[in-house]
Amino acid sequence: PSLYKRFVLNSWDDDICVNNVFNPEDIDKAVKKYLVPKPFVKNIISCDPASMGDDETVSYNFIDGRIADSDIYEKKHPMETVGRLIVFKNRTGANLIGLDCIGIGEGIDYRLMELKQPVLPIDYRRKSTIERAYKNMRAEIYDYGSEMFRNGETSIPDDDILIEELKTILWKDGSDGRQVESKDEIKKRIQRSQNRADACVNGLWTLKYAEPIYMNQFTGILHRQPAEIYYRKCSY
Repeated sequence: PSLYKRFVLNSWDDDICVNNVFNPEDIDKAVKKYLVPKPFVKNIISCDPASMGDDETVSYNFIDGRIADSDIYEKKHPMETVGRLIVFKNRTGANLIGLDCIGIGEGIDYRLMELKQPVLPIDYRRKSTIERAYKNMRAEIYDYGSEMFRNGETSIPDDDILIEELKTILWKDGSDGRQVESKDEIKKRIQRSQNRADACVNGLWTLKYAEPIYMNQFTGILHRQPAEIYYRKCSY
Protein backbone atom coordinates (compact mmCIF):
# COMPACT_ATOMS: atom_id res chain seq x y z
CA PRO A 1 0.00 0.00 0.00
CA SER A 2 2.77 2.47 0.85
CA LEU A 3 4.59 1.86 -2.45
CA TYR A 4 1.27 2.30 -4.30
CA LYS A 5 0.76 5.66 -2.58
CA ARG A 6 4.30 6.75 -3.37
CA PHE A 7 4.75 5.74 -6.99
CA VAL A 8 1.17 5.57 -8.33
CA LEU A 9 -0.52 8.33 -6.38
CA ASN A 10 2.75 10.30 -5.99
CA SER A 11 1.94 10.83 -2.32
CA TRP A 12 4.85 11.19 0.11
CA ASP A 13 2.97 12.00 3.31
CA ASP A 14 5.00 12.25 6.49
CA ASP A 15 3.30 9.21 8.02
CA ILE A 16 4.64 6.90 5.33
CA CYS A 17 8.06 8.60 5.05
CA VAL A 18 9.08 8.57 8.69
CA ASN A 19 11.56 5.74 8.09
CA ASN A 20 12.98 7.05 4.83
CA VAL A 21 16.70 7.76 4.97
CA PHE A 22 16.13 10.70 2.60
CA ASN A 23 13.12 12.97 2.71
CA PRO A 24 11.61 12.69 -0.81
CA GLU A 25 11.04 16.45 -0.91
CA ASP A 26 14.76 17.01 -0.30
CA ILE A 27 15.55 14.73 -3.24
CA ASP A 28 13.14 16.59 -5.54
CA LYS A 29 14.64 19.94 -4.55
CA ALA A 30 18.15 18.66 -5.34
CA VAL A 31 17.33 17.73 -8.96
CA LYS A 32 19.29 20.10 -11.23
CA LYS A 33 19.68 22.50 -8.32
CA TYR A 34 22.02 25.44 -8.88
CA LEU A 35 24.79 25.57 -6.30
CA VAL A 36 26.60 28.89 -5.90
CA PRO A 37 30.17 28.54 -7.23
CA LYS A 38 33.04 28.88 -4.78
CA PRO A 39 36.62 30.04 -5.45
CA PHE A 40 37.87 26.80 -3.90
CA VAL A 41 35.99 23.58 -4.57
CA LYS A 42 36.37 19.87 -3.95
CA ASN A 43 36.50 17.67 -7.04
CA ILE A 44 36.30 13.90 -6.56
CA ILE A 45 35.27 10.62 -8.17
CA SER A 46 32.98 8.12 -6.45
CA CYS A 47 32.69 4.54 -7.69
CA ASP A 48 30.40 1.66 -6.76
CA PRO A 49 31.83 -1.22 -8.83
CA ALA A 50 30.02 -4.32 -10.04
CA SER A 51 31.17 -7.61 -11.51
CA MET A 52 30.17 -9.32 -14.75
CA GLY A 53 26.52 -9.79 -13.67
CA ASP A 54 23.50 -7.55 -14.15
CA ASP A 55 24.53 -4.89 -11.62
CA GLU A 56 25.84 -1.55 -12.83
CA THR A 57 29.23 -0.06 -12.17
CA VAL A 58 28.49 3.56 -11.31
CA SER A 59 31.09 6.32 -11.18
CA TYR A 60 30.16 9.91 -10.41
CA ASN A 61 32.26 13.06 -10.62
CA PHE A 62 31.33 15.41 -7.77
CA ILE A 63 32.22 19.09 -7.74
CA ASP A 64 31.36 19.94 -4.16
CA GLY A 65 27.84 18.55 -3.68
CA ARG A 66 26.96 18.45 -7.37
CA ILE A 67 27.11 15.40 -9.60
CA ALA A 68 28.84 16.96 -12.61
CA ASP A 69 29.43 13.84 -14.71
CA SER A 70 28.92 10.10 -14.64
CA ASP A 71 30.20 6.86 -16.16
CA ILE A 72 27.70 3.99 -15.85
CA TYR A 73 28.09 0.59 -17.48
CA GLU A 74 27.62 -3.16 -17.05
CA LYS A 75 29.63 -6.36 -17.54
CA LYS A 76 33.16 -4.99 -17.48
CA HIS A 77 36.24 -6.73 -16.11
CA PRO A 78 37.55 -5.18 -12.86
CA MET A 79 40.79 -4.15 -14.53
CA GLU A 80 38.82 -2.28 -17.18
CA THR A 81 37.07 -0.46 -14.34
CA VAL A 82 40.52 0.48 -13.02
CA GLY A 83 41.40 1.98 -16.39
CA ARG A 84 38.13 3.81 -16.77
CA LEU A 85 38.47 5.30 -13.28
CA ILE A 86 41.94 6.63 -14.04
CA VAL A 87 40.78 8.16 -17.33
CA PHE A 88 37.68 9.61 -15.64
CA LYS A 89 39.79 11.11 -12.84
CA ASN A 90 42.31 12.64 -15.24
CA ARG A 91 39.64 14.01 -17.55
CA THR A 92 37.68 15.69 -14.77
CA GLY A 93 40.68 16.94 -12.80
CA ALA A 94 39.55 15.10 -9.66
CA ASN A 95 42.13 14.54 -6.93
CA LEU A 96 40.54 11.67 -4.98
CA ILE A 97 38.63 8.47 -5.78
CA GLY A 98 36.12 7.20 -3.21
CA LEU A 99 35.72 3.47 -3.84
CA ASP A 100 33.45 0.79 -2.37
CA CYS A 101 36.18 -1.71 -1.49
CA ILE A 102 33.95 -4.65 -0.53
CA GLY A 103 33.94 -7.71 -2.79
CA ILE A 104 35.07 -6.90 -6.31
CA GLY A 105 36.10 -3.44 -5.14
CA GLU A 106 38.93 -4.91 -3.08
CA GLY A 107 40.93 -5.93 -6.14
CA ILE A 108 40.21 -2.61 -7.84
CA ASP A 109 41.39 -0.79 -4.72
CA TYR A 110 44.67 -2.75 -4.60
CA ARG A 111 45.40 -2.12 -8.26
CA LEU A 112 44.68 1.60 -8.02
CA MET A 113 47.04 1.85 -5.04
CA GLU A 114 49.72 -0.06 -6.98
CA LEU A 115 49.35 2.56 -9.71
CA LYS A 116 49.74 5.27 -7.05
CA GLN A 117 46.25 6.63 -7.55
CA PRO A 118 44.65 8.62 -4.69
CA VAL A 119 42.00 6.27 -3.27
CA LEU A 120 39.70 6.49 -0.26
CA PRO A 121 38.54 2.90 0.45
CA ILE A 122 34.96 2.80 1.76
CA ASP A 123 33.97 -0.29 3.73
CA TYR A 124 30.36 -0.31 4.91
CA ARG A 125 31.10 -3.20 7.30
CA ARG A 126 33.44 -1.16 9.48
CA LYS A 127 32.43 0.05 12.90
CA SER A 128 30.91 3.51 12.99
CA THR A 129 33.07 6.40 14.18
CA ILE A 130 30.19 7.45 16.45
CA GLU A 131 29.86 4.78 19.12
CA ARG A 132 26.37 3.32 19.61
CA ALA A 133 24.77 5.82 17.23
CA TYR A 134 25.05 3.64 14.12
CA LYS A 135 25.45 -0.08 13.59
CA ASN A 136 28.16 0.37 10.97
CA MET A 137 29.77 2.81 8.56
CA ARG A 138 27.02 2.24 6.01
CA ALA A 139 24.47 3.84 8.33
CA GLU A 140 26.81 6.70 9.24
CA ILE A 141 27.62 7.45 5.58
CA TYR A 142 23.97 7.37 4.55
CA ASP A 143 22.96 9.66 7.41
CA TYR A 144 25.73 12.08 6.46
CA GLY A 145 24.41 12.14 2.90
CA SER A 146 20.87 12.64 4.15
CA GLU A 147 22.00 15.68 6.13
CA MET A 148 23.62 17.21 3.05
CA PHE A 149 20.37 16.78 1.09
CA ARG A 150 18.40 18.23 4.01
CA ASN A 151 20.71 21.28 4.13
CA GLY A 152 20.36 21.93 0.40
CA GLU A 153 24.03 21.21 -0.29
CA THR A 154 23.50 18.72 -3.12
CA SER A 155 22.59 18.77 -6.79
CA ILE A 156 21.75 15.60 -8.72
CA PRO A 157 20.80 14.91 -12.34
CA ASP A 158 17.22 14.27 -13.39
CA ASP A 159 17.83 10.52 -13.31
CA ASP A 160 14.72 8.46 -12.52
CA ILE A 161 16.76 5.46 -11.36
CA LEU A 162 18.91 7.44 -8.91
CA ILE A 163 15.89 9.36 -7.62
CA GLU A 164 13.86 6.20 -7.03
CA GLU A 165 16.73 4.48 -5.23
CA LEU A 166 17.31 7.41 -2.90
CA LYS A 167 13.59 7.79 -2.13
CA THR A 168 12.97 4.14 -1.24
CA ILE A 169 15.86 3.34 1.14
CA LEU A 170 14.64 2.92 4.73
CA TRP A 171 16.03 3.04 8.24
CA LYS A 172 15.89 0.15 10.68
CA ASP A 173 16.32 0.58 14.42
CA GLY A 174 18.24 -1.90 16.53
CA SER A 175 19.78 -2.25 19.96
CA ASP A 176 23.27 -1.82 18.47
CA GLY A 177 22.49 1.47 16.73
CA ARG A 178 20.63 2.82 13.75
CA GLN A 179 21.07 0.94 10.51
CA VAL A 180 20.04 1.07 6.86
CA GLU A 181 17.94 -1.85 5.64
CA SER A 182 19.95 -4.56 3.91
CA LYS A 183 20.80 -4.42 0.23
CA ASP A 184 18.86 -7.64 -0.29
CA GLU A 185 15.74 -6.05 1.21
CA ILE A 186 16.04 -3.05 -1.08
CA LYS A 187 16.72 -5.21 -4.13
CA LYS A 188 13.67 -7.34 -3.39
CA ARG A 189 11.49 -4.23 -3.27
CA ILE A 190 12.77 -2.29 -6.30
CA GLN A 191 14.00 -5.31 -8.31
CA ARG A 192 17.60 -4.12 -8.68
CA SER A 193 20.65 -3.19 -6.65
CA GLN A 194 20.94 0.39 -5.41
CA ASN A 195 24.29 1.06 -7.14
CA ARG A 196 23.52 4.67 -8.03
CA ALA A 197 22.39 5.57 -4.53
CA ASP A 198 25.52 3.97 -3.06
CA ALA A 199 27.77 5.87 -5.48
CA CYS A 200 25.95 9.10 -4.63
CA VAL A 201 26.28 8.89 -0.84
CA ASN A 202 29.84 7.57 -1.10
CA GLY A 203 30.70 10.63 -3.16
CA LEU A 204 29.25 13.00 -0.57
CA TRP A 205 31.26 11.18 2.11
CA THR A 206 34.46 11.30 0.03
CA LEU A 207 34.18 15.08 -0.22
CA LYS A 208 35.01 15.25 3.49
CA TYR A 209 38.52 13.96 2.79
CA ALA A 210 39.35 15.78 -0.46
CA GLU A 211 41.75 18.70 -0.73
CA PRO A 212 40.14 21.88 -2.11
CA ILE A 213 41.16 22.93 -5.62
CA TYR A 214 41.25 26.50 -6.91
CA MET A 215 38.40 26.84 -9.40
CA ASN A 216 40.62 28.28 -12.16
CA GLN A 217 42.60 25.04 -12.20
CA PHE A 218 39.80 23.34 -14.10
CA THR A 219 38.08 26.18 -15.96
CA GLY A 220 35.74 24.80 -18.61
CA ILE A 221 34.77 21.76 -16.57
CA LEU A 222 31.11 22.32 -17.43
CA HIS A 223 31.82 21.95 -21.14
CA ARG A 224 33.47 18.53 -21.18
CA GLN A 225 32.72 15.84 -23.71
CA PRO A 226 30.33 13.08 -22.58
CA ALA A 227 32.21 10.28 -20.87
CA GLU A 228 31.42 7.54 -23.41
CA ILE A 229 32.63 9.65 -26.36
CA TYR A 230 35.86 10.41 -24.54
CA TYR A 231 36.56 6.79 -23.61
CA ARG A 232 36.24 5.64 -27.22
CA LYS A 233 39.15 7.94 -28.09
CA CYS A 234 41.40 6.83 -25.23
CA SER A 235 43.57 3.83 -24.59
CA TYR A 236 44.64 2.86 -21.11
